[in-house]
Amino acid sequence: MNYLPDLLLVLLAMGTAACGVVLVRRFFTVDDLRPHREVLGLVFAQLGTLYAVLLAFAVYVVWSHFDSSVRAVEKEASMVKDVMLIAEGFPVAARTAMTRKLQAYVECVVNEEWDTMAQGAASPRARAALNDVWMIARQWEPGTSRESALFGECLDHLSSLRDHRSERVVGSRLAAPAYVWLVLFVVGALIIAMLCFLATDDVVHHALMAAVLAGTMALILTLIYELDRPFSGGIKVQPTAFELIRKS
Repeated sequence: MNYLPDLLLVLLAMGTAACGVVLVRRFFTVDDLRPHREVLGLVFAQLGTLYAVLLAFAVYVVWSHFDSSVRAVEKEASMVKDVMLIAEGFPVAARTAMTRKLQAYVECVVNEEWDTMAQGAASPRARAALNDVWMIARQWEPGTSRESALFGECLDHLSSLRDHRSERVVGSRLAAPAYVWLVLFVVGALIIAMLCFLATDDVVHHALMAAVLAGTMALILTLIYELDRPFSGGIKVQPTAFELIRKS
């Protein structure tokens, strides 16, 4: 996990805010700013509250997306394992063929598709391996009531497996719209700009406060950005559930 770009962004925001305070003080004295302090402070507090709510909502949305992706991966891997167990009751030829294709599917997901999902794409080989599993299931003709029951369970689990796979692949392509990021950055910049124009007697303390606020806001924005990309960000979903199947 490489968090250096995020750290640089936070430091850049802190430095920009501090420089903004110093720049304002070069053109305006405290006496120039003091008559507007009460109104500016009121607007700053209201805008800050609205922005805090907006950030909290954005964090909730991206975290829900990230959590949904984790659950989709776990459920998909669980369906793969269940189908393998159900196949234990199949005739030897069908059981061997299905188990081999499921293992090939797991290998493709771990070794290939996890990388392609970083670009929002699915693996053709993984898709083909899953289609092969379906073909084997459709070609098998159960001969007893017990085999018919296993056949029905197998098809149900394969349908769930396909649904969870689709949810995982689609989740790798979803991201917050550009307009959302525009609003977050513009409103955040306005808040920092207003803070730079607040009248305080100590310019050093003023610059430190602006830097801390800007750094905190930038840190939260980087968190939103990383969680918004569950399969390509610094904080990303791992194929641990599939790796456990491969080792079993």
